[in-house]
Amino acid sequence: MQELTKQNIRTITETIDRAEISFSHLREDLIDHVCCEIEAELKRGLDFNKAFEKIKKNFGIKSLQQVQEKTLLLIDKNYCAMKKTMKVSGIISTILLMFGSLFKIQHWPGAGAMLALGFFVLCFLFLPSANYVMHRERKDRSMILLFISAFLGSFGLFLGFLFKIMHWPGAGIVLALGCVILCVLFFPFLLRYLIKNASSGREKTIYTIGVISGIVYNAGFLFKMNHWPGASLLLLAGALILVVIFLPLYTRFKYRQSERIEASFLYIVAALTWFLLFTMLISVTISRDIMKEFVFTEKKNKAVINYLHQKNELIYSGEGKMANDSLLQEVKAITSNLDTYIQNLKIEIVQNMDGNSHCAITNKKSIEMNKIVDKTNIDVPFFILIGEKLDGKAFQLRKKIDQTKEKMLSLVNDDKATITVIELCLNTNIPANSPEWIKSWEMFYFNHITVAGCLNVLTGIQKNLSMAENEVINYIINQ
Repeated sequence: MQELTKQNIRTITETIDRAEISFSHLREDLIDHVCCEIEAELKRGLDFNKAFEKIKKNFGIKSLQQVQEKTLLLIDKNYCAMKKTMKVSGIISTILLMFGSLFKIQHWPGAGAMLALGFFVLCFLFLPSANYVMHRERKDRSMILLFISAFLGSFGLFLGFLFKIMHWPGAGIVLALGCVILCVLFFPFLLRYLIKNASSGREKTIYTIGVISGIVYNAGFLFKMNHWPGASLLLLAGALILVVIFLPLYTRFKYRQSERIEASFLYIVAALTWFLLFTMLISVTISRDIMKEFVFTEKKNKAVINYLHQKNELIYSGEGKMANDSLLQEVKAITSNLDTYIQNLKIEIVQNMDGNSHCAITNKKSIEMNKIVDKTNIDVPFFILIGEKLDGKAFQLRKKIDQTKEKMLSLVNDDKATITVIELCLNTNIPANSPEWIKSWEMFYFNHITVAGCLNVLTGIQKNLSMAENEVINYIINQ
């Protein structure tokens, strides 16, 4: 049996040194391991040259370099700590979010705390540690922008989910930032990376379809969260392309490339299914719940207005009011003028919408909100009430409310109780809880508001006007 000579060992050492193995302990272990492998081949009857060529094909210089990189990572304390943090935080956040969602559905106590803690762990522990670990393992500087955009986009998206679920202020802004980063930065960088590493034109086409559908779907989700027009079309188009085109093509491609199903493929399918289901449920739930709430609020306000109108008309038409008849008629004229102006505003908004919504206007010049098709439209209310040059009718509305308030106050002398009611019902000051960038009453109530929300606000003003009217005429009758 042939044995390794000093020259053979020198040849093995020089080959391993060409792999630039700088970690001394690993270099010695690799030399010893290769020598043992060659000796095993020599025992089978091969000579040194053939045995060495066979071992080099099995290992390769790049493989030796990868062994060194993995070894260095394993002894890197920061890497090990971050990898452990990634694993632990991933498990903890998943458990917290799962039980938090269950508790939220069942309306059990503690759901909010678990969801908040779960999203906090996910955003501030799992995402940073996962991006750090992937970056260290890849060691590809061209992927830095991909990792950064993935972190920022997913961070904003998950944090926005938390704010939306908990009904915290700023949810729309955070979600919008996350979706914009994903669509504008992450997906283009991801497509660039996938195309660069694709082995065929067919694979590049599949990845392109997948990324484009992801951009369309995320844009649709962003539009849905902000009640912008075209959201449903984008969501439907993105979901259909992902499920009907991309997923079958990707599955067929992977099936042909691999002899067996890999865990990574199952993970991609599961993650894609979860994301589509979760975002669709959020979009549908938010749309249905919010629109039902707007319709219910409108009906409730109208019921209060009708009740107050009946009470006020009884006072106007009642006996023994002759001494105060002129004052009562003045109050009626003041309130009717403002009420008619507001009702005409509501009708104008509906008339400027899609023709399918015109049926919401009844013969009595009233509006049935449940018949409005596009309740989430924000363009029409903005252009009518705010205007591109801040010259919309909301500014005129505020002046009319202030004028009505002043006229009513002049009729009640110094009666503090009645004055307080009028001031509260016809208040046009900016609410104390308004954001700092809100500079006017008009912008607080009517800037980028949906049709449903706008009608609720206007009907609410009509209700407050009827309450103030009732208070004033009761004061006059009592006097």
